[in-house]
Amino acid sequence: MSKKQVLPALCALLLCRSLLAAEPSWMIPLRDAVYAQNLSMDRVLALYNETKTGARSRLSGQGLYLALSRCEYFLGRAYQDNGRKKEAIASYDAGIDLAKKAQALAPTAEGYLLLSLAIGQNCMIRSTPWVMANGLKVEDNAKKTLALDPGNVLALYQVAARYAFGPMPFGDYPRGVTMMKQILTDHEQTMQKNELFDVCSAIAYAYLQDKKPGEARPWLDRAQSCYPTNKFVQGLIRDNY
Repeated sequence: MSKKQVLPALCALLLCRSLLAAEPSWMIPLRDAVYAQNLSMDRVLALYNETKTGARSRLSGQGLYLALSRCEYFLGRAYQDNGRKKEAIASYDAGIDLAKKAQALAPTAEGYLLLSLAIGQNCMIRSTPWVMANGLKVEDNAKKTLALDPGNVLALYQVAARYAFGPMPFGDYPRGVTMMKQILTDHEQTMQKNELFDVCSAIAYAYLQDKKPGEARPWLDRAQSCYPTNKFVQGLIRDNY
């Protein structure tokens, strides 16, 4: 590899590592809007388009594919939260296609993570045959992420979520709680707000499914402190207390 080739390759590597740590600052407004669930779908779409424009002005090649894949994932989440199943599936599928394009250039932990996230959400809203054909890819891609980036919090969450959210006998609520708490023990000091929300709300959900509302409540409060208007947590509080 020539010196002219080394610098772009190094920049791409550093970019992928920064994306693994957290969304870039220009993507956080879209991320937080999706988690907070306090904006109209039109406003979320505007943020989505602004974020894509920002990605295209800053990135190219693999980095751009990864950023656009994440944008599609967030848009899919917003559509899903608003009950717009067809649009959500289309966004998740677009995110999967973009992640695959990035992986075709060179496999990265970020690419595997985005595949795990988008396939996982698709499994919640697509047909049973689709889930049967693709469900195992969620944990498989999460584990591939961890093979390249052992401390990736969202990948650790994806593996633990199987136990925290899965209905019995496929889930294991106590095991899910233990795994989620281990993520906090190992990584809480460096976790992003959305990661902390995901882990705390998963612990609360597992406790509630295990008929332990007293133990769930502090975790619901912690999750709500991250995103007070999140409807998932609000619903768990309303339905159980």
